[in-house]
Amino acid sequence: MRLAIAATLLAFVVGIILSPLLWIAGDTPFPSRVSWDSKSAYVKCDGAIARPAEWPKQRNEACAAMSLCADEAVLTPAQAAALAEAARRTGCPEF
Repeated sequence: MRLAIAATLLAFVVGIILSPLLWIAGDTPFPSRVSWDSKSAYVKCDGAIARPAEWPKQRNEACAAMSLCADEAVLTPAQAAALAEAARRTGCPEF
């Protein structure tokens, strides 16, 4: 009986500890699984700035993605400069 109570209590405590961690992990999607038109598309910005081939292929979609990155992603000054250059080369309006 004591062992069953201890096991139940341990499971409860572990659940309390792991639940927030699993929630956070579930809220941060892998960039490769996110589409550019989703609400979490900002997670793709780092990769696209570092590897320009990851921007959408269509010009208007690429410009929309770049604008989203400028507005939503937390960028370093170097990333912001690289993003502005990529947008200029693509022919996007300034943001």
